[in-house]
Amino acid sequence: MASGPEVADTVTAAGLRFAAAGRGPAQSFPALAKRIRGVPGDGLPAARILPYFVPRLFGEIAATDMIDDVLDAARALDVHLVVHDPAAFAG
Repeated sequence: MASGPEVADTVTAAGLRFAAAGRGPAQSFPALAKRIRGVPGDGLPAARILPYFVPRLFGEIAATDMIDDVLDAARALDVHLVVHDPAAFAG
């Protein structure tokens, strides 16, 4: 499994191989806040939360941060199948 470093212990405890990919959500939110110069999603109605965060946080910030690590992990682990969350665009 390739993911942010904060889940490494959980993944390995489940018996899976882990590869760090990107810096994780703890770095992604501050990167988005810096980009927009404010609090991401501040004041959005509930119906706008996903349309706001998916392209910005997961598409622009997290995918860019993770893609090289994900590709390196896939090559190193000789991956034949990738299963990923629909918002994990690096997958």
